[in-house]
Amino acid sequence: MINSRLACCVALLVVLSTATVSAQWDPNDSTFDPALKSVVIGNRTWIGDPSPFVHQGTKRTGYTHVNANQYEGMDPSVGVSLMVPLEIGETKPVAGGIVMMNVEQAKAFVKAAEKLTKKKQDAESKVSLKTMIKDMNWTLSLEKESPKSQVVVLGNKSDDSDDRYQFSINAMKKLTGAVQHAINTLVTAKASPSQ
Repeated sequence: MINSRLACCVALLVVLSTATVSAQWDPNDSTFDPALKSVVIGNRTWIGDPSPFVHQGTKRTGYTHVNANQYEGMDPSVGVSLMVPLEIGETKPVAGGIVMMNVEQAKAFVKAAEKLTKKKQDAESKVSLKTMIKDMNWTLSLEKESPKSQVVVLGNKSDDSDDRYQFSINAMKKLTGAVQHAINTLVTAKASPSQ
């Protein structure tokens, strides 16, 4: 009986400490924290430690979720989900997307993002990204938001749409950390012997 009460108390402390960490989530933070299981932003809960972005077409703030995938019959992959929340009463998604990359493509994403977030204020550049899904034209570009600030835009252009997801420099650094963590997870899983 005492052991079960002690276990319940420990579990409660873990939940409370996790909730406290979640309450301290900062949209301006530049580091990814893999220990965060979820955060509450406004009236919604988001999985993990998301990076905020602005979907330029709707001017709405959305959030990312990055995960390492090992689907049967496919190369190990990193998925970057770009989720824009619906407003009350909406039933159809207004924006959003997913960038699916194998490990080598994800490493190239990290390298490109790190290079862009280190550029000086007067520099602008664009990088084409290779992904696992054909006919997707994802790019990363460093653009001026104002004379004194820059943003990184993750874009996908097709015949019938031009979606652009604008990240602050710090939000892109956090996203880069999340992608690198997913890569590390896949590499570790590959190196570990089968159970």
